[in-house]
Amino acid sequence: MLVQIELFDEIELVPKKQYVDGRGTFRRVYDSSDSKFLANQISFSGNLKKGTLRGMHRLDEIKQEFKLVECVSGSIFDVLVDCRPQSINYLNHVAFQISSQSEFAVLIPPGFAHGYLTLEDNSNLIYQMSVHYDSNLEIGLRWNDPALGISWPMDPNSISPKDSTWPLL
Repeated sequence: MLVQIELFDEIELVPKKQYVDGRGTFRRVYDSSDSKFLANQISFSGNLKKGTLRGMHRLDEIKQEFKLVECVSGSIFDVLVDCRPQSINYLNHVAFQISSQSEFAVLIPPGFAHGYLTLEDNSNLIYQMSVHYDSNLEIGLRWNDPALGISWPMDPNSISPKDSTWPLL
């Protein structure tokens, strides 16, 4: 299910090309000739329990970080917030469900904060990032900031102290 994706031309849903035969499936996770960016880091996010919230994070725009996010098991409620002050969509968000069965990954452009809430136990993601992480340039938004108006499908039962204490806008 996609919500408001048409407001954000910069966000792309990247099709997963999967091949199926009697043995199972094969899918190339990354191919630089098909990508808009060169992945400099690839990370795995393992989430044991339903209701785990991670986010809302981004790097300062000087880093020009692209992220390609894919759910490889379970399902998540994924949220992106436009944090570019010059954008007509500044502080608007898009939210949708992604699962291991989804036929797409999400390409997140620079200037967007990203966060998600797991909808099942053992919901796991692979992140491909165009730049190396720099904790000095990390910026966060409070997941439940009233100014953002995000309608999460449930309250989280697991969230880091950092993610629960980002400042309000």
